Amino acid sequence: MSWPITPPRFLKITALIFGCTLMLAKAETILATAKKVPDGAKIDGVGDDACWKAVTSTSVTLLGIGELRDKNTPSNFKAVHDGTSIYMLVVWDDKTENRNHKSFTWNAKKGFYTESTEVEDQFSVAWEMKGAFTANMLTPVRAKYPWSWDVWQWGAARTDPLSLAKDMIYYFSSKQLKNVKPQKQHRSRQGIIWIIRPEDKGSPIYKAVTVNRRKKTKDVLQPFQLGKPTGSAADVKAKGVWADGKWTIEFSRKLNTLQKDDKTLMPGKSYKVAFASFDQFEAHTHYASKVVRLKIE
Repeated sequence: MSWPITPPRFLKITALIFGCTLMLAKAETILATAKKVPDGAKIDGVGDDACWKAVTSTSVTLLGIGELRDKNTPSNFKAVHDGTSIYMLVVWDDKTENRNHKSFTWNAKKGFYTESTEVEDQFSVAWEMKGAFTANMLTPVRAKYPWSWDVWQWGAARTDPLSLAKDMIYYFSSKQLKNVKPQKQHRSRQGIIWIIRPEDKGSPIYKAVTVNRRKKTKDVLQPFQLGKPTGSAADVKAKGVWADGKWTIEFSRKLNTLQKDDKTLMPGKSYKVAFASFDQFEAHTHYASKVVRLKIE
């Protein structure tokens, strides 16, 4: 599932990558249940709440995509709800903690800022909304169009400081949509899909800023500025803690936000969901889960 937190860009999808994603699409679906509990979790990334102790975890192997196609990494998750909100606890292996994202460091000798190659650690949760749903957004090229997903994107540098996840809808179409920007095309041997990924309505979690690389203001500058998110953009709470080679991330959101850009979840029904982790990578190089069918108890 290619869910970069960065703005849309043109991606060249090779036949080899497409083969990996197609294999994921045909993979067996994992079954799990979000049990109802009296009280939900405190979203702090610690994961020691009573609700988590009352349920067992579901193991999910994250399979490598792109440059990671011959690798995989273990993860597990738990899900509960209290009748009002859903809570998810995800644990995934990551040898290093990366909380910086392409920061600029002042080089006194050269007299300008140099850009870091470090990319923040990221984790995504995607929910089916309309049409095809697989473990990778590049897989359903031969599926019926259009389709859309509700995506929660946590980033160690750009969303975690506000204890939130970026909330977006991914729209897919076989034809370029009129009067919609930004919109980029992804190619493969099977054809072209057009993808747009707008953030949910409201003030965003962060925005990109331009760094003056010749004028020193402080030792380290960030290429983004944290904001004060409002509306549907602030629906998904998320917090991550790294320790002993693992990330523990907690998510929560109301089952029904009454927002058109959010997937409504109802007790008694099941929904397709998938996960992806980004360990110092972006775009189509990442780890992706199989499809999980989650029943809301």
